[in-house]
Formats: sequence, structure tokens, C-alpha cells
Amino acid sequence: MIRKNNYNLLRFLLASFVILCHNMAFLFNGSRQNEILYVLFKAPINIGDFSVCLFFLISGYLIVKSWEQNKNPWVFLSNRILRIYPGFIVACLISCFVVGAFAGNKQYFEQFNYNNFIVDLMFLRSPKTPAIFANSFAPYINGSLWTINNEFFCYLFVLLLGVISFLNHKNGWVIFFTMFFSTLLLSIIFKIKIINDFLTHRIVEDHFDVHLIFSFFIGGCYYLYGRAYLNRKSIYIISAILMLIFFFSKDLVQFALPIFGGYIVLSFAERNIPILSNFNRLPDISYGIYLYGWPISKILIHYQPKISYWLLNIESFAIVILLSLFSWYIIEKPFIMLKKKKHYEKIVPNNVLSNC
Repeated sequence: MIRKNNYNLLRFLLASFVILCHNMAFLFNGSRQNEILYVLFKAPINIGDFSVCLFFLISGYLIVKSWEQNKNPWVFLSNRILRIYPGFIVACLISCFVVGAFAGNKQYFEQFNYNNFIVDLMFLRSPKTPAIFANSFAPYINGSLWTINNEFFCYLFVLLLGVISFLNHKNGWVIFFTMFFSTLLLSIIFKIKIINDFLTHRIVEDHFDVHLIFSFFIGGCYYLYGRAYLNRKSIYIISAILMLIFFFSKDLVQFALPIFGGYIVLSFAERNIPILSNFNRLPDISYGIYLYGWPISKILIHYQPKISYWLLNIESFAIVILLSLFSWYIIEKPFIMLKKKKHYEKIVPNNVLSNC
């Protein structure tokens, strides 16, 4: 039976937007001024940040839903592991040992730290490699992977709150969210450096973005308290107006997007639009698109330094779609079926960046 929602379509579009953003703003010539939201609106947020934020929002909604449907901790954790790890591990192997072989220096494999690679896989971190894509913009083997451990951290947080019964009593989620939101907002309004530095802490090798965690929290809030109010025309209009008001504020857009934009996105996702619901007949390749978009674009630019932006998009999407189908049918789907065979839970369309 076809699921009567639009999650598959949304994830596909968001993952595709991430590739377009990387191609436009980071990989092609390193200039953010070529990114579509900047070109059209001079927006303080790019389409990649926009998409990853919404990925985490959807994830928060669906993962909290998953816990509510089956509150067995082992079932919850094993299902998250089976969904995230297989695709991530294979993508890292292909990135490091196939793409790396063509884009690294002659001593690439001699300099490669295999012990660190295994640790990075275990903790869902972007693998650290020897020098790669020499003299290029953003010379990383796979710059998309840094969001994956952020997402898995959110899964573990849901598990923790569930185990200590905070999710069984909805006030627990509200308490944590209120503390989190208040601290983040105060640090921005009053420019509290110590708090701001802690909350926005980023390390090149191991990114941690508090705004993505915030988006996940909002998604959880919508599931626990707001799903009965989705698809109300008056709230649609108010949300759209407030989203437009705050969209051009550098400090507030990352609050407005998951709160007000989140209402619009989740209402669309949960709505039954028959012609769009047919997209659910197609394989869910969004995770693969997210995992393989960066290294494929990088290798194409590496070997075709004068490639046009439009040709880059055409070639990269063609190859990424093939790799994503491989990832879905050979890696991801068999593990999803393993969950089903073990009768762990009714499979729902979980979001993975993969988030981003």
C-alpha cells in the first residue's frame, strides 16, 4: 500500500538542494555569491543550510514518533543503527579508497591512518585522510558527512529521554527544549561570548552544530504537541508571514526556519496529495544522494577543472543517482528488511542525512 504522505518526495528534494548548494557555493569556485538564495534574495542562509535544517526537523518529528510507537530501547537503538551505519560505512569506503585513489597524492595510501579511519566509522565522523584534491576549494574527501553524527546524537538523546520516562510525560521534552532554546536565544541577544562559543562550537574535523539540534527539537515538539494542528489555513498564513519577516535576519533565521518554516514543511509532508503520494512508489534514495553528492562533484571538478556549472550538475546528478540506487537496493533496503523480519517495529519513513 502506498503511504499517503510526501516524506519521500521532500527528502529527495532536500538532498538534491544540498548537492546544488555544494556545487554552486563551495565546490565550483568557492564563492558563496553564486549560491541561489544569495543571488536571488541576498539571504543570510544558503540552500544547503536551509535543506539540512529541514532534514533535522523532519527527523525529530519521525524519530520521536518511532519511539512513541515502540518504546523498547533495544528495538529503537538497533533500528537506528541498521538505518544509519550500513550506508554511511560503504559511502566512507568508496570515498576514501576509490575517490581517494584518484584524487590523492602518490603517498595517499601510505599516509592513510587506518586506525583513525575505523574510529571515525564507529563514531559516524567524516573520515580524516591525507592531502586530497590539492589546490582546490574545500579539499575534503566528503564534506557532507559531518551532519551524520549530529543526527545520531539526536537519536541517542531521544532514547535517553525515553528510558528515563521523560518522553512518556510530555513535560520532560518541554523542559529540555525550553532550557535549550532560552540559552541559545540569550547568547545571541546579549552576545554572551562564553555561552555563544560553547553553543556554536565547531571543530573542522568534527563539526557540531547546535542549530541542527534545535531543529530536531522543534520536530519533536511538533509531533508531541502540534500534529493535530497541521494543515490549518490560518496557521499556514501566519507561519508564512513570520517566516518571511525573519528570513533576512542573520541571527534569527535559524530559529524562524524550523519553527515557522517547519509548520509549512510538516503540513505538506503529512498531507495526502494523491498525485504526489505516488512518489512513494519510488526507492528512497535521499540518503544515498546526500552521502555521494560531494565526492562525485569533487572528482568531476578534479578531472575537468574547466567544467561549466550546468554540466557539473548534470554529470554529478547522473552518477549520484546510480550510486544512490546501488546504496538503496544493495545496502540500505536489505538492512531495513532485516528490521521488518525481526518484527522490531512497523517501518516508518525515517529521515537520515543524513541529514545533509
